[in-house]
Amino acid sequence: MPYYIYTIKSLIIMPLHIHNNTLRFILLPLIYFIHFITAFRAFKRVKRYEFQSIIGLNYFCALCAILLKKRIGVSKTVYYSGDFYPQPKRGIYHYLIPLFYLIDKWCIKHADIVWYINPLQFKERENRKFIKNPKAIHKILPIAISEDMILEKRELRNPKILTLSFIGVLSESQGIDIVFKAVSRLNKNGKKVFVKIVEAGGYEKFLYKKAKELGIENQVFFYGYVKDEKKVREILKNSSIGVAMYREDPDSFMRYADSGKIKLYLSTGLLVITTRVPYISKKLKLKEAGFVLRYSVEEFYSLLIKLLNNRSIIIKYKRNAIELAKEFECAKLLPEVLEDL
Repeated sequence: MPYYIYTIKSLIIMPLHIHNNTLRFILLPLIYFIHFITAFRAFKRVKRYEFQSIIGLNYFCALCAILLKKRIGVSKTVYYSGDFYPQPKRGIYHYLIPLFYLIDKWCIKHADIVWYINPLQFKERENRKFIKNPKAIHKILPIAISEDMILEKRELRNPKILTLSFIGVLSESQGIDIVFKAVSRLNKNGKKVFVKIVEAGGYEKFLYKKAKELGIENQVFFYGYVKDEKKVREILKNSSIGVAMYREDPDSFMRYADSGKIKLYLSTGLLVITTRVPYISKKLKLKEAGFVLRYSVEEFYSLLIKLLNNRSIIIKYKRNAIELAKEFECAKLLPEVLEDL
């Protein structure tokens, strides 16, 4: 069931998170139907609280929020759009996405406030003529980072052994195969690096087999799903580089989302290596907090050689990563959007 966060003035309706990404997408329609039913069953429970606004995190939760508005008697509803999925050319979601678009369009029309996690979401919806409510307030709200989660520069660690870390749901579109091939190639040239993988998907067995085939199984550490966030951050802090090699796919929803893994890498002082897919990639390059590559083994390998030969680059970029993370502090992002509630 979805869970509810009761704040002083707002009720936030959030979807239940399922760690298995494949299972999540297969069950997505059922999950959202359960969200919808559960929200209505919550009428009696939330009625005894006094709220000024309801915030729905994604279109189905926003739909519930808008329908709950009169029942609870709040003045404003907020639709916080965390993603936008392009319609694939085939598969079940070729038929389901248009249905999601209808709900999305309805929520944008009837919500009092719409927050977009990425400016490209707003532009895409403008192009599709989804934005038709002149009274609604539209603002950009990327993933914010809690101030106490950002590493102090004095806490920065610079491991003697170059270590790459990956966190998130593993899939073939995440570029781990590129990392493995580059690491294997480095071995042949007498240079050794290590890889840490903290994942929550079902791709681990395949990757272990792949690592063994490439002869790097002793350099790759699989942590599985780690529930303790402090432990996750400790794993990252003892690394040099955070990897987010998104495949450059025109149907990728990441173009319209915000990369939580990259924000986590920045907050733990990691140099980031990514592609042009995530919106934050331009800022990473501008602030010299990360490198933006093509989805290419050759480019990834060449960059690792460069970093191995000049460790001062890693130290510089790790410091810049912390500075960039501070630009996304809650205290800097939230006041502008919360003033509308």
